[in-house]
Amino acid sequence: MPYNEVPENNNDSDPGPAMPASPELEKFIIGSLLVSQSCEAIIELDLKPEYFFISSYREIAMGLRAMAEDGAHIDPVLLHEKLLERKSLVDGATIADAYGGATRFSVTPDHIKRLRDYAIRRAVLRAANLLYQDAQSASVSTEDLVEDFQHRASSLTSETSLETRPANKNTSELLAMEFEKGDEILCSVERGEVLNLSAYTGLGKTTLIRNVMFSAACGRGFAPWIKPGPARRILYLDFETRERKLKWDITTMLTNFSYPERQKIIKNIDYIADYRVGEEPFDLSKSSHWKILEKSMRDVKPDIVVVDTLTMAFNIQDENNNAECTAVAKRLIYLATKFNCVVIYLHHIGKQKLEGGGYVRNKSRGSSAFEGCAPAVIYLIDDKNDPDTFTVKCSKIKGDSWPDVGFKIDKKKRWCNQMDDLSAPLPEKSALEKILEVVTDNPVTFAYIRAMLPSIGMQTLRDTINEAVKNGLLGKIGKGKSSCYMKQKSLRHAFLRPNRESESMTNQLLVENKDVIRHGKHFGNGLAMTNETGQDFTDGTDSNPADDPRSH
Repeated sequence: MPYNEVPENNNDSDPGPAMPASPELEKFIIGSLLVSQSCEAIIELDLKPEYFFISSYREIAMGLRAMAEDGAHIDPVLLHEKLLERKSLVDGATIADAYGGATRFSVTPDHIKRLRDYAIRRAVLRAANLLYQDAQSASVSTEDLVEDFQHRASSLTSETSLETRPANKNTSELLAMEFEKGDEILCSVERGEVLNLSAYTGLGKTTLIRNVMFSAACGRGFAPWIKPGPARRILYLDFETRERKLKWDITTMLTNFSYPERQKIIKNIDYIADYRVGEEPFDLSKSSHWKILEKSMRDVKPDIVVVDTLTMAFNIQDENNNAECTAVAKRLIYLATKFNCVVIYLHHIGKQKLEGGGYVRNKSRGSSAFEGCAPAVIYLIDDKNDPDTFTVKCSKIKGDSWPDVGFKIDKKKRWCNQMDDLSAPLPEKSALEKILEVVTDNPVTFAYIRAMLPSIGMQTLRDTINEAVKNGLLGKIGKGKSSCYMKQKSLRHAFLRPNRESESMTNQLLVENKDVIRHGKHFGNGLAMTNETGQDFTDGTDSNPADDPRSH
């Protein structure tokens, strides 16, 4: 039989193109080891199970190797018992066939070398096939391709180039395996999985996903995306928004949360936004830029990564080129599996041409690879009667399907409210929030504040006002019962001031979060705040923000 053929009725062989292998050599080695009953030969010859191509022989070699390492006596009966312990489906007839057809010739180093050579040739073919597929992509960097080629070539010179375990698993092995329940980060989406969120431009997908991520970062639920639970770490890759606008958006959205929730959000979300490598915009198609992302992944250790948007993150020349789009999709899968997180990528909806003519709406734009790589595909469907309303529709998910849910965007608060929950109350405001709403630019007395806020205890009211004065949020005039309080106009902050209402909330956020907001600094986050003297509230130091390039 030629070296690259597999026995006709052997169901153990791997399907697909013929690979270099010698079933006769593999059977000879297994049979000779059983006849010789020599466990020392297995150790001395350094026979590795991954050298075998036929899966039944590979499993037998695993059992023999385990027996040799335990110093056990080798014979067909004990081998069969060992394989049963390993829940292998290799039966006694297969072992008897190898044993009965064996000769008394001993296995030599030359036999092992020939077996290993076959295994290396298979590894070379697999590596070459992967390189061939990568080279088909029009957007692939030639530098990356050469670097990958050199890495694969150098790895083939070592033992680690071969498979450390068989690629295939028999059904019995799979059924015998025990799995812990996966960590469900989003509803029906676990770690290591990818989610595709597609919508028409301007419909609100960025606003929605930021709302979801803020809720995840503080442990609040946001149906149907997430359930209430532990606070999650987020890395948000924003390829469309400038830092200045991102800061304003963050400030506005934070007003929808209570003070404890804000602390968690600011601590748990990191951003890469408006970022450049030298003079180049951040581009995940480039190897050097991808390495920067991987470093950030190791630093942040996120539970969720958001790519906003896919077409801005990667240099995709042709969205309809299946090979090019598949290479991009595989990078997202690699990111999710390597760093054990959920990757959400935002994409656009286009029209898909039908074979019989016409188009179907509400499909991710470009190649089907963008939907094929994602276990979950979510669409935002527009409402023709209201531009601020859309429906979240689950097109595909590996698990319990999501119900269709309508949302309406509150542009003032930058928040997506469920259509059946528009009257839901906001989180209870803190004592400081209530005081800052009552105190105006004109002096008011403590008695007036107390009369306006009867729900706050006197001692809590007094302590909160004193703390606000101490932190510079309120100004105090006079002493004792004649004391009056007013807004501290001299306070300056680094946030945008779109209106008087947001300015008041920003002042409050400044002091509330001075101990935790420093955690939000990461590339484009830009959450540093200063007073008139240039003192940085976020770090408690006297550094001048003008010296920080991120402040420009």
